[in-house]
Amino acid sequence: MDFVFFTDPLTSVYGAVRPALTVSKELARRGHDVTILTPYSMLSDFHKVRIAEIKEKIQRSGKTVLTKIPLLREWMKALILPYVHEREKSESLVINTSSSLITEADAYYGQGQITKAIDDMSQSRDFPLRYKVIYKFIRGMLVNLEKRLMMQFRENSGTFYY
Repeated sequence: MDFVFFTDPLTSVYGAVRPALTVSKELARRGHDVTILTPYSMLSDFHKVRIAEIKEKIQRSGKTVLTKIPLLREWMKALILPYVHEREKSESLVINTSSSLITEADAYYGQGQITKAIDDMSQSRDFPLRYKVIYKFIRGMLVNLEKRLMMQFRENSGTFYY
C-alpha cells in the first residue's frame, strides 16, 4: 500500500513532525511506498522515505520576521489565507499531521493548538517582552482563526484525531 503524509516544515526530526517521520520510516522498512509532502524541508532523505516540498498555489514573496521560523510562517499563512490542497487521484492512504497544510485526507492527526504552545512559551522569562505584548494584543484573533482552521481540517478528513 502507498502512503502520503502531509507534515509541517521539516527543520529537524524532532517535535511535531516526529510521529509522521517515525511511522513513515517503519512503513518504508516494511516495504510500503511512502511520500512525505511538506512546505519546507532541511532533510533530503529519510530512511527510504521520499520527501517532496510542495509549493502553495497562492504565492507570496518577500522576507519577513517569520522567514526564520518556517512552522510559524506556514501556520500564519494558513490562518490568514487558507488553501485546501486537492487530493490527487490515487490509491494512496493520505494522512495529514500538519498544523498548516489543509488537504483532503483519510485521517488527520493533530498534536494540539499552536496558540496553546505560544501561551506556554510566552510565560517564560526568556520570551522577549515586545513579543509578549504583541501576542497579548492579537491572541484572541489568533485563537478564533485557529478554531476556523481546525474546522477546515475536520471537514477535509475522513477521520479526525486531535
